[in-house]
Amino acid sequence: MLVVIDANIIFATLISSEGATRDLLFSPEIEGISPEFVLEELEKYLPLIAKKSGCSEVDIKLAIPIILSKIKVIPFEEYKDCLAKAEHLSPDANDKEYFAVAFINKD
Repeated sequence: MLVVIDANIIFATLISSEGATRDLLFSPEIEGISPEFVLEELEKYLPLIAKKSGCSEVDIKLAIPIILSKIKVIPFEEYKDCLAKAEHLSPDANDKEYFAVAFINKD
């Protein structure tokens, strides 16, 4: 199943060593995709993720590629044409890029 993964799912996976979110993300039945924007979010919130997880920023940086190995990060160029449509449907303007990747090849 193809699922758009937002930054909060990745944050939860990094913060908690157990749980349904992590289990779902690493399920062989899930194919995750995220907009390139998610990489900026990870960098921006790295200190907060480290604080909440009790791990160092270095450890979090080491864990990120493992999590991203389960998610195909879609380059902006591939979903930019879907942003206008996504902006109309997204209840939160900050989530429009997640909606846009859902529209790739759906038009």
